[in-house]
Amino acid sequence: MPQPLVRARLTALFVVAATVAAACSSGDDVQFNNDALAGNGNGALANGGSGAKPSGNAGATSNGATSQGGGSTAQAGSTAKAGSSAQAGTDAAGGDPNSNGGTETAGSSSGGTPATGGTPATGGTPATGGTPATGGTPATGGTPATGGTGPIVINGNGNCSEAQTCNLDCMPTGIAKQCTNQCGGMSDCTADCDGVRCILGCSSSADCDQTCTGDADCQATCSNTSTCSQDCTGSKCLQICNGSATCESDCASGDCENRCSGNASCHSHCPAGGCTYTCSDQSTCDSECTGGGCEMTCSGSADCTFSCPGGGCTFRCQGNGTCNTSCGNHDNCKGSGPGPNN
Repeated sequence: MPQPLVRARLTALFVVAATVAAACSSGDDVQFNNDALAGNGNGALANGGSGAKPSGNAGATSNGATSQGGGSTAQAGSTAKAGSSAQAGTDAAGGDPNSNGGTETAGSSSGGTPATGGTPATGGTPATGGTPATGGTPATGGTPATGGTGPIVINGNGNCSEAQTCNLDCMPTGIAKQCTNQCGGMSDCTADCDGVRCILGCSSSADCDQTCTGDADCQATCSNTSTCSQDCTGSKCLQICNGSATCESDCASGDCENRCSGNASCHSHCPAGGCTYTCSDQSTCDSECTGGGCEMTCSGSADCTFSCPGGGCTFRCQGNGTCNTSCGNHDNCKGSGPGPNN
């Protein structure tokens, strides 16, 4: 045999031996085909690495030996949302074409950088509804209305003060047959006197109303800034007003007298006739004697207006005040002093 041919066969045998040794060292199963040693077509079939799926006869043919195994198709893994697509890897190389037995590389495949979902979206600062609307201070019903305790009823003697409301019902017992009552402050007094003697004092800013009936004997004294009224029917009635009091008297029947002094203001009516009116100091008096026969006196600096529609009245105008008198259509009125007599 020629020496070059011998060398070529030895070289081929060495390459085959090296290929077998490499396959055995990988730890995987290797299938041999005797045809490879004879230089036939199929050669040795190498299974490509653990878990790699061969994808066909991708190997290179060298001197009749075919190397199988090609490159494994890389798994792209699961596609993550919003990530990048995985790289499918590179094709396996079929080995060195100048070698007799051929070598193969399984190629490398990269699954790509695992896709990440990115930073989870945040909803931002949760919206707030702002300060809850308030209805304000809840409305309150205020202090419940009370029915009050009603007027204070005083039977007999007794006083009414502050802002009290009093009913003075004079029903005396015993021999005296008399009631004495005093109303002060800002009190409101209603006094009824029937057939007995009633003495009423009204002071401060009190409001006093006295009614006298049934042959009663009534006396009302009003002072300060009090307000008084006296209604007399079939009785004897005396009203005394001083200070800055305001007084009114009405004598339907009976024997009535009004005395007005200080800075008091007095208004008197005498339908029954026979009344006596005296106005002095700086008081102001307006007296009318409808029934006639009244006596009217104005003194000091008083301002007096006397009228006698019933005739037969007596006017006494004294001092330096103002005294105006009228006898109506009668000429039987009498008078003295500086005041006019009509």
